[in-house]
Amino acid sequence: MADPDVLTRLGSISSILQPEPDSSAVWLTAREVDVLSLVALGFSYAEVARLHLSPQRVKIYMRVIAGRLGAH
Repeated sequence: MADPDVLTRLGSISSILQPEPDSSAVWLTAREVDVLSLVALGFSYAEVARLHLSPQRVKIYMRVIAGRLGAH
């Protein structure tokens, strides 16, 4: 089961990160938003991995997110 503190903090900011429909918006999957939100809050990859991901998978998500946002 995922860490309750992580889920609570994630829930409080996920709605802020979901953009309104717009053809120019960059869309991230729900999982990508979860990962990015937690990293933005200062969680380490190991801490984010408590969402039933490996730290390596978190790193991959961050590479994909950076590419989509043009922040490589």
